[in-house]
Amino acid sequence: MRSNTSRGNAHTARTYETTQFPTSTPVFNGVEHNMGHRAYVAYQQQNGTYNLHYTHWGATDLALCRRIDESNPLGGPNDLEPEFLTALTKTLHDAAEDQDLELTGAVTEQQDDKCVRPEPIDTNLTIGEIVHQCEEPDIEALYIVEQDFSVTGYHIEHINLGDTTIGNILFNPDFNSNGEPRNLGYYKGLIRGSKNQLSALINDGVIDESTAQIQFLDQLVAKFERSLNQHLLAHSTAITDSYREHHVDAFIEYSGRTRLFGVMVPTQYTMVKPWQLTDQMVLPPEYDQLEEHLQALHEETDTGGDQHTFDAFTDSGDGGAQTSPLSYPSVEALPEVSLVTTRNDEGVRVNGQKFSTHELPSYLNDQFHQYIEAIVGVGIGHTQVHECDACRDRDDGYEHGYLTTSSNVGEYKNPYTCSRSWSEERAMVSGLVGRHSPEAWDIELTIDGEKARVHHNTDDDDANKDVPYEITVKQLESYEYNADVVDETTIEITPPDPDEFTDYGDAPTRTVRGETGGESWAVTATFHSKTVSVKWERVDDTGDVMLFAYKESGEGDVEPLGFVDTSTSDVGDDTVVEELSVTVETRLQSRECESTDFTRVWPPSDFLEKTIDVHSISPDVIPNSEQHVKRMRRDVTQVADTDTLRERIAVAAHHIWERYGNPTDDPVMRSDVATGDGREEISDGGSPSMVPADGTDRESTPN
Repeated sequence: MRSNTSRGNAHTARTYETTQFPTSTPVFNGVEHNMGHRAYVAYQQQNGTYNLHYTHWGATDLALCRRIDESNPLGGPNDLEPEFLTALTKTLHDAAEDQDLELTGAVTEQQDDKCVRPEPIDTNLTIGEIVHQCEEPDIEALYIVEQDFSVTGYHIEHINLGDTTIGNILFNPDFNSNGEPRNLGYYKGLIRGSKNQLSALINDGVIDESTAQIQFLDQLVAKFERSLNQHLLAHSTAITDSYREHHVDAFIEYSGRTRLFGVMVPTQYTMVKPWQLTDQMVLPPEYDQLEEHLQALHEETDTGGDQHTFDAFTDSGDGGAQTSPLSYPSVEALPEVSLVTTRNDEGVRVNGQKFSTHELPSYLNDQFHQYIEAIVGVGIGHTQVHECDACRDRDDGYEHGYLTTSSNVGEYKNPYTCSRSWSEERAMVSGLVGRHSPEAWDIELTIDGEKARVHHNTDDDDANKDVPYEITVKQLESYEYNADVVDETTIEITPPDPDEFTDYGDAPTRTVRGETGGESWAVTATFHSKTVSVKWERVDDTGDVMLFAYKESGEGDVEPLGFVDTSTSDVGDDTVVEELSVTVETRLQSRECESTDFTRVWPPSDFLEKTIDVHSISPDVIPNSEQHVKRMRRDVTQVADTDTLRERIAVAAHHIWERYGNPTDDPVMRSDVATGDGREEISDGGSPSMVPADGTDRESTPN
């Protein structure tokens, strides 16, 4: 706060003018009694600065707000002298007659016939500099006159708490249709009453001056923050930057506001003047702009393809272009939301607080009522979507089962059967080899440990090439399927990269060598677009395929001859020579579901365990074709499901509370219904209620 020395020029100038231009001052027995209701008047210049003028009586009832105009830039003729001069003179004369006294002297007239002194006392000032000059204790009002001669008037209260002067408070009250202040006396008493009570607590040692200042500003700012037609001037020297930054509502007047999630959101800023804002003040978006940003945020998150959950997004997004300046909050930052669907009591609970649907942004209000309409009577009038239970439980790589909008689902006669078809890759049971051979082997092929698997998309040849195949080589006691296993070895072969598959040339292969029971073998896998062929060979130390021979008699008897080397021994014509090898493979088979068991998943309802919105779901996570999904979207009414609606409400509440304040953080108890005279009492932590200085309700304060 500036000292008296720092504003001495302004004070000297005013004193000089008072001396040179005496106001209407009663003089009794040669003693001048200098009375008045002093005010400063700041006229805006073309360069954006202000020239400061003085008026001696102009602070009375902020009368210059209705007197200054283009025809009377200085406020017109000097008729603001109060009637108390006449009354005072009469009272003095009556007293003199009673006591037989003689009075001498006269009331001198002001030489200047204008309300505002025409000569400025200072020039080229900012609003902040002017408000600092208003710290002079005898200045009661400040008027800001813009270039179009629109006038904004502020009453000034000088705030002292205990022995500390914390600065001035300038406030603009509400005005009636005649331009007269309606609640000036109430707010003057309100501020002075709170100041006096806090000073008394300081003197009694209950609180210190720092705590008193915080309580005073908390209560005062909260009071004006809830007002529609009155405001504090943010440049007031008693106001700190923290209040300017976090309580913008107290320092501006709105053309209108609407309540969302318990806080007031501006609908327009047309009444806000640029000079009313300080550098610390950033106006949050108007209602229409806020709603546009929230809707754009939801649309961005809805383009991700799958149904969305709280875990599906982060603050940073995917780095793509954003049309909304809002970011998606983290899961931890989102409030808890539940939907209240009780008839005639619809609404939402956000972090335990109940809000009616009228406190939702309009687009969420519409979506909520569409949701209510959809769940009443299990979606009467809405096309229903059902999910195939068998497809849902099938491990086929899809998140959801087959969807249908058929009206025959669940019918006793001619029930709808799931028409989903798919391709299934199935492996051979086994490859038993070694009949008439000195050794017996069994080669088993599985697909990722299973005998079969469903291909996720039969139109995509590359979609299934990353699934490993397992080959188990078993050495048997004899050539029988139930023979004892001497030893076994399992290997895994992963298909090659998709770019190795071509529409021409040889298919890609993989060869692996190994041992089982001390005997060597080799496996060669040949990969096709959707299947695999595996050849197992018993090999010697050099890697050559081992041969065995046997003779067959005409009567069906077989004489095994053991392993042979055809390069060193002769084989007769009656001898059969074979490689000790076998080929196992997988094959594609067409399958159809044909299940009649379905579960309803749309429209949403409280009793549904699962909902699927065909408008937001990606075809990649359901086995339906894209064409079928498009047809269902044409038939199904677009309604937000329970999780999506809760999510959107949570995101909206988060951003609204972040920008306009949280109702639970308000030091004033926020009541939907004000007291009878339009005011709320402020009580917080034992601090005094803000009431007029004499404890009475002198004026009503409609908020």
